[in-house]
Amino acid sequence: MDKEQIGTQLQKFNIRDEAIAILSTAYMPLSVDGLDDKVGLAKVHEARMDIKRRRVDVEKVRKELKEDSLQFGRAVDAEAKRIVALLEPIETHLQNEEDKIANIKAAIEAEKQAQEAARLKAIEDERLAKIAAEHKAEEDRLAAIRAEQEAEAARLRKIADEQAEKERAFRAEQARIEEEKREIERAKQRAADEKRHAAEMEQARKEAAEQARIEAEAKAERDRLAAIRAEDDRKEAERIAAEERPDIEKLMAFALGLEALEYPTVKSASAISIVSTTRNEMAKIISYIRDSAQHKKNGSNRKGVPR
Repeated sequence: MDKEQIGTQLQKFNIRDEAIAILSTAYMPLSVDGLDDKVGLAKVHEARMDIKRRRVDVEKVRKELKEDSLQFGRAVDAEAKRIVALLEPIETHLQNEEDKIANIKAAIEAEKQAQEAARLKAIEDERLAKIAAEHKAEEDRLAAIRAEQEAEAARLRKIADEQAEKERAFRAEQARIEEEKREIERAKQRAADEKRHAAEMEQARKEAAEQARIEAEAKAERDRLAAIRAEDDRKEAERIAAEERPDIEKLMAFALGLEALEYPTVKSASAISIVSTTRNEMAKIISYIRDSAQHKKNGSNRKGVPR
């Protein structure tokens, strides 16, 4: 079917783009403002049913137009399947014949590749063997060099050890000589110290003897002065005792006189309290006079003891 025939058949849809644009302009602004907008809902429903009807008509036309093409397509598929079934055995036979040659060529090529791989492997093995031999020879050469170096290092270590031993012996001898020098110096220092110590001890002995003499003279002087002071104190004590003795005897006699006082006999409680308080206070006064007099008497006696 050519393009003109297809265009003629499509005219059966009977709806143009211009008509759809008009319907879109008329229906797209429609809307429903809530549950109470019954008028709006009715318009929307009526418009939807109109569009649905047009869509159903288009679908019916589509099915009618496609039915003829479906039958034609099924017929084409069946005829093609029949022809292919007749051609396939021929193609298969020819493919098998070509495959035999291709397989022979592949086998020949595989054999060539195997032979080339074996040749290359032999070359590589020879190269690796040569490298291994060269590597071993180099290792042997390096091992010999290392052995020589180790032997030389051992020889140098031996020389260094011998030199170190000589240096240790030399340092030990030097240390011994230095120690002997230090010991001689220490002996000289000890002798000088002992001499200085002996001189210091002699000086200390002389100073101690002089100090002992000075202290003995000072003690003798202190003893002489102490004897003079003791004699003076004794004489002063005797003088004071001679002066205070009549006063002490008078105080003791006064205390006896106070003690011999007779207190009145009273009956009232207040008077008894006064007499009792007076008696107690008088006893304290008598005790004070006696103690003071005895103290002065004892003090006079102590001043007479030599110091």
